[in-house]
Amino acid sequence: MSLQTRTLRWLGESRMWGRWLTFSKAFGLLLMFVCAMPVFPAGAQSETNAESPYGVYADIMKGQENAFVPKNLELMRQADLAWVRCDFYWDTVENPRGTWQFDHIEKVLDQTEARGLNLLVILGYTVPWARPVCDHVEPWLDYVRRTVSHFKGRVKHWEIWNEQNLKSFWVADPDPKAYARFLKSTYETIKEIDPESVVVYGGLAGVPFDYYEQTLQAGAGPYFDVANIHPYRGGLSTVQATRKFLADIQRFHDLTTEYCGEDKPLWITEMGWSTPPALGRNSGLLIDAALARLFPEGVPGKIAVLYDPFYPPSNCLSTEVWRRILTTRAELEAMRIADLKTLDPATFPVLLLPPTESFPTGAQDEIRAYVRDGGTLAALGGIPFYSQQLLKEGDSLEPLLVYAEDATKVIAGIYRFRSDWKGNIILNTTQDSIGSSNRTLEPNQGIYLSQAILLAVSFGVERFFPYEFQAVERDDVDPEHHFGIVHADLTPKPGYLAYRALTKARPAGSVNQPGELFAADGKLCTISWKRPDGQTAYAIWSPGDSVTKHVGISGALTEAFDCHGSQVPVFDRMTFSPKITYFILRSDEPGEEPGLRLE
Repeated sequence: MSLQTRTLRWLGESRMWGRWLTFSKAFGLLLMFVCAMPVFPAGAQSETNAESPYGVYADIMKGQENAFVPKNLELMRQADLAWVRCDFYWDTVENPRGTWQFDHIEKVLDQTEARGLNLLVILGYTVPWARPVCDHVEPWLDYVRRTVSHFKGRVKHWEIWNEQNLKSFWVADPDPKAYARFLKSTYETIKEIDPESVVVYGGLAGVPFDYYEQTLQAGAGPYFDVANIHPYRGGLSTVQATRKFLADIQRFHDLTTEYCGEDKPLWITEMGWSTPPALGRNSGLLIDAALARLFPEGVPGKIAVLYDPFYPPSNCLSTEVWRRILTTRAELEAMRIADLKTLDPATFPVLLLPPTESFPTGAQDEIRAYVRDGGTLAALGGIPFYSQQLLKEGDSLEPLLVYAEDATKVIAGIYRFRSDWKGNIILNTTQDSIGSSNRTLEPNQGIYLSQAILLAVSFGVERFFPYEFQAVERDDVDPEHHFGIVHADLTPKPGYLAYRALTKARPAGSVNQPGELFAADGKLCTISWKRPDGQTAYAIWSPGDSVTKHVGISGALTEAFDCHGSQVPVFDRMTFSPKITYFILRSDEPGEEPGLRLE
């Protein structure tokens, strides 16, 4: 049952929830992912502005960004971005049918060219007289032919549709064979007009290996120059999540090589994290309300937060994140699954599980014993609607949130055990997507984005385009309104600051230096590169808990700053967190190679 159009009611507090979105874009529970230790490759590549790996999606031809084009483009250049991915919408180029107009695009193109920005243009989408497009190829090719001919010499890179593996974009059941035919005819049309053009495979939603492979099996291989994915997911906040991201990239390279006889460039033309202001608010309100009822005088001890890098790989929330969500003044302490064996309810009267539908089944006996002995468990995701059917005498279910149509379906509440068990379980099925998929609290956006971009361009991705530049911000709940790396008023969000800091640390033209990604027994990520100015740079971060290490530097330190661009003091011993720390080093003596070691 969808809760999207239903009214929910707090019990004990009059509050209407006008719009509730539950979004499930699952990438699956990652258990144990074992692969070889990633080693970032060395390479020598001279990059002009057009060869820069740094881009961004912006709806500059039609959307909100169109009204702020000059300011948007200027902010992009200030962050040293070189590429803009945008749409040349069919329904604005041909409207009404048979009437062609390009003036609106030319005005924007004049401004991108003036700032030295390169365009990746998406050709799409469905128009009323060609719906679905796969069954109306001739009108489509007419649009392609006229558009590419008009902008020949000004636009070179053409992406053929967007997320064609989703019915909402393809406007028909996704069909790999149909897309292969569609891609072939479009490619041949474009190359006939401009043989020097670059045809980019339409960005695939997620990492659908099967769909991609089926298009290649259907003969798509010769008819694109660049492969293209949108690998949305939770933050790369664990070793497993990091390995999975890199393995997904490698898998696409492997498929391309297998079916095309050669590798082709791989671009990520969408990836990002939405920061809706309402995110976490529902979980916070429910937990705060439950704790207030269970502990009117305050929590009599610490709150244990399950934060284990092995469960689940991208969904655990740190104590820092929980502090921003909850109003309780109780001290929060992170726990590993192994710690649950000795978790004492007297010291830790509350245990918070990650806010997902997953459950640490390997520790179910320990968690059961914890609740039996008086502990309070907060389980924030599960099957909707709870009942008292299996409770024993003395136990009770206290509703916190009910389905309001008949007020009998409990979707959040407290089980109070007063029989053979003595503890409590706080239940909340509404989730609000916190800790899962591509939603996060705003302070995390820059952390996740900088990790993803740096890993991608170091491990086989030629271009990276975050989604998106300017946030819409007309709805506090709808995630689509909050992907932007700048706010609607163009003030920077953490994502923009992180992107700007990354391009400062790793300018276009930087060359990867070989080495192992995981250092300090796998507790830290380290990446190194040679900059165009001859300096050597390092990026170091923890894909989990904070780690303290001795830092040894050979050569001279030019500067050190974090993922948001703030200067970082350098000491012999430093603590590294998920926020990347950049070190820029130069040679002290001729012929000396600067370096950094962790001990």
